[in-house]
Amino acid sequence: MTDKPRILIIDDTPGIIHILSGILSNEYTIMVAKNGERGLQRALSEPPPDLILLDIIMPEMNGYDVCIELKSHIETADIPVIFITVMGEEENEAQGFEVGAVDYITKPFNPEVVKARLHTHLELKQHRDKLETLVKARTAELELAKKTAEDAHAAKSRFLSCMSHELRTPMNGVVSMAELLLSMELDPEHEELVEIIRSSAYAQLSVIEDILSYASLAAGLEQIELLEFSLRTLCEKIFAMFAVAAFEKDIQLNLNIPAYMADLYLGDAKKLRQVLVHLVGNAIKFTPKGSVSLDIQAFNHHGQRIILEFAIIDTGIGIPASKHDLLFQSFSQVSTGHNRRYGGTGIGLTNAHELIHIMKGELKFETEENQGSRFYFQIPLNLSLAS
Repeated sequence: MTDKPRILIIDDTPGIIHILSGILSNEYTIMVAKNGERGLQRALSEPPPDLILLDIIMPEMNGYDVCIELKSHIETADIPVIFITVMGEEENEAQGFEVGAVDYITKPFNPEVVKARLHTHLELKQHRDKLETLVKARTAELELAKKTAEDAHAAKSRFLSCMSHELRTPMNGVVSMAELLLSMELDPEHEELVEIIRSSAYAQLSVIEDILSYASLAAGLEQIELLEFSLRTLCEKIFAMFAVAAFEKDIQLNLNIPAYMADLYLGDAKKLRQVLVHLVGNAIKFTPKGSVSLDIQAFNHHGQRIILEFAIIDTGIGIPASKHDLLFQSFSQVSTGHNRRYGGTGIGLTNAHELIHIMKGELKFETEENQGSRFYFQIPLNLSLAS
């Protein structure tokens, strides 16, 4: 059997308590207090009332003061309070609502009106309590989902870190051993075989880099790391990486860094290297002959803060205007035939675009079919104090 709602009547007049008890006792459990102080004690008791009928005019502690105290306690703040007043008295109803009352009932009492008002406010309280319960349950679910997502995020980070090491390390070993062999005196046949091993390992390492970078970006694991680096050294190492591929296609590589520019910067050299490897590698891949240039310029020098622009310019096949929208989409190339002819994962430009965005820049391009391409971006860096 469901317990009856509990109604606390706080009034210093026994006759009023008697009348209200007679009206309500069949439907509700009645609790009584004959002054404000006792009413507060009863309200804080266990179990607390579901609604309070509170007289305004009482000695020592009037109804307004009692209501203020009720609303100041977390245990009683949500209990609806209905003030009891006398018909014709010029009570300040606005004051009653300001201190937290939800309604008034007037003397002499109309039993049906009293019951209707109590029923309405108890029903509203019941709906509010249900809503609060649902909100708490939903909040708990969201907190659990958040923790689960954070745990999954941490697991992804650990997995990618492990895979990065496990995949890159052996491939770097293959490349290093192949280059060591090529530095030795080999007969032409063996030299050709070792060169195939080296170039294949480089190609596989490039695919691994693309996939790991894409997975790391998709998982939101990329963070900016500020370290000092030499801009010229970074670019020269990238060009050295592609020297053989460019030589085999008779492509001239041009690195243009103005003599006036500083060389040492504070920035995320790892991400910058990834971007330039993607863009220079793409330029060489899609340039049958001619040249690939990396031009660097400095802009907006404010104290130690400086904007550098990187432009990768090639004389390659270019990209038709109808395919421009595909450039930064994952796993897309300008035509399905390019995958077979030129190879690649189709995510290099996507990775470069996202990495540049993380570095507070934007990758842009100018290209025309059969007229070559220019990919360029600007990023903020700090000058090294040693510059």
